[in-house]
Amino acid sequence: MEEQSVLDYLKERLSLRRLFHPDGSEQINQEPADGGEPKTPLVSFDGQTRFPWRSILALVLALLAQMQLEPPTQNWIAGVALYTSAAGLLVWGLLMKEWGSFKRQEMVETTIGLNIRVIPLFIFIPLIFAAFLTFGGNRFTLVNTLLWVATLAAGLWTFWEPQNREPINFIDSLRRWLFKGNRFDTWKLLVLAVFIISAFFHFYQLNQIPLNMTSDHTEKLLDINGVLQGQTQIFFSNNGGREPIQFYMAALFVKLFDTGMTFFTLKLTMSVVFMLSLI
Repeated sequence: MEEQSVLDYLKERLSLRRLFHPDGSEQINQEPADGGEPKTPLVSFDGQTRFPWRSILALVLALLAQMQLEPPTQNWIAGVALYTSAAGLLVWGLLMKEWGSFKRQEMVETTIGLNIRVIPLFIFIPLIFAAFLTFGGNRFTLVNTLLWVATLAAGLWTFWEPQNREPINFIDSLRRWLFKGNRFDTWKLLVLAVFIISAFFHFYQLNQIPLNMTSDHTEKLLDINGVLQGQTQIFFSNNGGREPIQFYMAALFVKLFDTGMTFFTLKLTMSVVFMLSLI
């Protein structure tokens, strides 16, 4: 069985969806049905773990040292002294075993069976080259967009491995959530509070904060206006390296909510994207 990574664990714990699907979060403490050994958490801490104040103080001193080396008031003597103190504290922390490596867990060998469907494969490969060639003009068109969607569909058809899962009954899931006595524990309330506070600070006085645009925002508005004028670019010359979805989403907001070619449109779009990323 594949181990859960730290990133997957944090995403599971901090996801807003977990508030309404509590069943999956309790499986880690349950014993397996086959009578085997219960699952153990990935990381455990004993009661004798000491607070790593030396390492934290070393980090603070290093930040203060870097501030001393920044213009316009550069003081290299103070910076070197602070960096030296930070290094000494870091070595002290290492000697006191504030830092340690995790014990390497046994690797479980797993095999993944990959079944490739032959007929969809011979459809998928030509579509890849056709879509690639039609996107050469740096424009989204009806033809290359359809080829792109067809390529994705053919790829899924070729490599998709269906899993035998029980169908989800949303009514039963909602009923269990509503009548579960401890559905709102401390952790879930904290996650919900973070979501609400984030929404408040992202949308409160959005038309005033921040007040003024920069030249970078002006270039974004120029490209959004180009999208509204029918210039369906893939990569935007004024905003190199930016994802095109940002400009198309802002253009959609202008059309749907009539926000106009304003700084408010940019702020509203990015605030909505941020809140969606929390979900």
